[in-house]
Amino acid sequence: MPTFSNRAYQLIAQGDGLAICWNQAFYNSYGWVIPKGNPKAELTRRLIVFSLEPESQAARCAKIGAGPSNVNAYQFMSKDVSR
Repeated sequence: MPTFSNRAYQLIAQGDGLAICWNQAFYNSYGWVIPKGNPKAELTRRLIVFSLEPESQAARCAKIGAGPSNVNAYQFMSKDVSR
């Protein structure tokens, strides 16, 4: 059944015997927006830079089961998580 992979990953991590199959999967993308005139724009830019770092993405992927957008994150992931 279709679902967000990070939701399925939580069940997989609990040992519920599920697996993720990407055949005929839906693709979705999200983005960051900094509204013009935002007084915290620089802080937001720093958050975006941090979120793009491979170490940050590897840690997040290990917790939620989503794939990284930065391919260099794989070098900081265990084989189980990167699979």
